[in-house]
Amino acid sequence: MKKRIVLFTILVVMISVMLMLSLSVAAGERDGYSYTISNGEVRIYAASSSLSGELVIPEEIEGYPVTKIGSYAFSNCKNLTGVQLPSTLVAIENAAFSGCSSLELIVIPNSVVSMGEDTFKDCTALKSFVFSSGMTEIPPQTFSGCSSLEAIMIPENIRSVGRSAFQGCSSAKEIYIPKSVTEIGYVAFADCSSAEKITIPFVGESLSGDSNRVFGDIFAGSNQYNVPQSLKEVVILGGNDIPKGAFEDCVSIEKIDISDCISNIEEKAFYNCPSLKEIVVDEKNSTYHSSGNCLIESKTKRLLLGCQASVIPDDGTVTAIGSYAFGNCTELKKIVVPNSIQKIERYAFFGCASLEEISLPFVGEKASNTSNTHFGYIFGAGSVESHNAVFIPEALKKVVLTGDCSIAAHAFMSCRNIGSFTATSNLKQIHEFAFLDCSGLQVVRFEGKLEAISQSAFLNCTSLKEILLPNSVRTIGKAVFENCSKVKLFCVKGSVAEQYAINNKIAYEITGTPPEDVTEQPRPSESEPVPKPETEPETQPDPEPATESATEPDTDLETDSETEAGKKGCKSSIGIGAVILVALAAGGAIVLRKKED
Repeated sequence: MKKRIVLFTILVVMISVMLMLSLSVAAGERDGYSYTISNGEVRIYAASSSLSGELVIPEEIEGYPVTKIGSYAFSNCKNLTGVQLPSTLVAIENAAFSGCSSLELIVIPNSVVSMGEDTFKDCTALKSFVFSSGMTEIPPQTFSGCSSLEAIMIPENIRSVGRSAFQGCSSAKEIYIPKSVTEIGYVAFADCSSAEKITIPFVGESLSGDSNRVFGDIFAGSNQYNVPQSLKEVVILGGNDIPKGAFEDCVSIEKIDISDCISNIEEKAFYNCPSLKEIVVDEKNSTYHSSGNCLIESKTKRLLLGCQASVIPDDGTVTAIGSYAFGNCTELKKIVVPNSIQKIERYAFFGCASLEEISLPFVGEKASNTSNTHFGYIFGAGSVESHNAVFIPEALKKVVLTGDCSIAAHAFMSCRNIGSFTATSNLKQIHEFAFLDCSGLQVVRFEGKLEAISQSAFLNCTSLKEILLPNSVRTIGKAVFENCSKVKLFCVKGSVAEQYAINNKIAYEITGTPPEDVTEQPRPSESEPVPKPETEPETQPDPEPATESATEPDTDLETDSETEAGKKGCKSSIGIGAVILVALAAGGAIVLRKKED
């Protein structure tokens, strides 16, 4: 019995040895590369550095399928210009083609399901690649240093892109990362310095992660220093949200395209993107939409993001402008805020350093406010005491007010750079000190109706030269134009404004007759009673004329000439014919009276 057991054991051992021998590794060499055969499969493990031109690797060697290319197998074959890989290939190991500096094209067959790191690293002549549909990841540094790649187009089957996978692909102008990708390794696209357009599946490194949610993370971490300056367009395919500061300081981006998947965009997500010109939201997005190059939250009608080319819709789809909506939009030069806007939040136009002209329906946060009524609020000033001048852009020279409202006390206090102010609407009142110390203000025009101007409204507007006051003004307070030595009032004949100019010895000019719908003569302010004009002494010398005049009197009649002297309450004698012609041309009234003896 023992002998049988021993014989059986010897037989098993012999069979095992024979099986092992049948599966033994065989080695060979052909066409400049070496291979082994193991378990019925061929693995290429080394190649001569003298290989040149295009290499075709067969599907079979010695009747066995070629399934693997080993680590560093063709590394530094610098004269190899092309490699045709077999459809039997399953795996390509680490650095298999690294340093093949003349390789221009690589097609990875769909049979390949795994690839090691550094596979095509420093293939500096590689211009394009076709990736396997059988793989789900691009390993770290796969194409790192491929400085001639013209585009990076990742297929839909890929789920992750490894660390530094495309680092240093400095010629690639377009990068496409599909929505299938859920992980992007740190610095995956670092030093892609020629990229002009990138399509991303989400913002940051991970679809599900809460950290590393800045756009620049895939480039090397910093939006300001690592996002390519060549980058002009970003297409966001998904990710549900765009977090605060996600694109902050992306100074070169000109166009943002947002998909229908985005349902949450946080404040300052695109802060300080001064080159932004175009904002597009997919029409299927139920939370946001774009119009006039503005990003708008549809339900709240709140404008979240504007740019240098924005035209704010006036169709009622926008009623509020959010904080930092135009934050640091340094290329914005002119903006019109339509009358459909009911609220402008603090910092909405913060840092708009090049803004030269702005049109608004009200001054401050909103028309009905009793607080935050100062002009600087929308630029960031928390209160009048925090100084309008600190936050309002120095470039801002022209302000147009289009809504029916009032201008609150100190609203424009210390806005020293504004040179022109125009109100096209019907204002109720300009409150006291509204334009206090606006030393650069030169021209003010009230083209609609204005009811009242409170005391010292234009105090210390030392450069003020012209102000147009409508016939609708019923009340003008004390010292409205104190320290405005250059000011000249343009007003209607017989108006409160004209009488105010006469009483206060302010230069004025008649602009026309009262409109036909004015049936009641304007009444002077209670605070400024109108005295009867005093008769000037006959010995008073003739004043220097400011508008029309004549040097030789030829009639016994005298007129209130619309000259600078007349505006100061002085009289001059001119020819009756000249008076009639001048008055008719000016559209003014003619007052004739018999000359005093």
